[in-house]
Amino acid sequence: MTQVLPDDPMGTANAVYDPDDAVAGVAVDDDDALVFDLDSVDERGTFELIPAGIYDATVDNVEYTRSSKGNPMLTWQFAIQHEGKERRLWHHTVFVENGLPRVKRTLSRIAPDMPLNQFRPKDQATLNSLMGRSCRVRVGQRPYEGQMRNEVREVLPPTQESATFLPS
Repeated sequence: MTQVLPDDPMGTANAVYDPDDAVAGVAVDDDDALVFDLDSVDERGTFELIPAGIYDATVDNVEYTRSSKGNPMLTWQFAIQHEGKERRLWHHTVFVENGLPRVKRTLSRIAPDMPLNQFRPKDQATLNSLMGRSCRVRVGQRPYEGQMRNEVREVLPPTQESATFLPS
């Protein structure tokens, strides 16, 4: 079972969201029938880890936000295919001096045609032009708050190959 995460402004990041997860026996179109027993639910949830490797991905969403320290950043949401299901991975690029190389690498690999000399991260038209673009993501695993989590370690340019997973 994959944990369904709300928006993640604190960057618990790179967690995986599975839009196909559903609650057994609940008609999702009948809001009045929704009743849950949450007493035995572990608040930390559970994560089905994606194996480390390189995956074909699509930019599903990108938003201008602020980090927990108040720094401007882009929060990326990538859609990948794993075991026949669409999965989501989050990635953050922060506009601070030591984060700018990562910002540039990510942008130039996703949108090599985009001029970077006047990049405005808050411009919605610019962000919209990034959505739906293809790339690849190098996915790893790391411990976070006592649990193993997936993380996007690197964004790579797309290839012509149709494979959705290449072992790392």
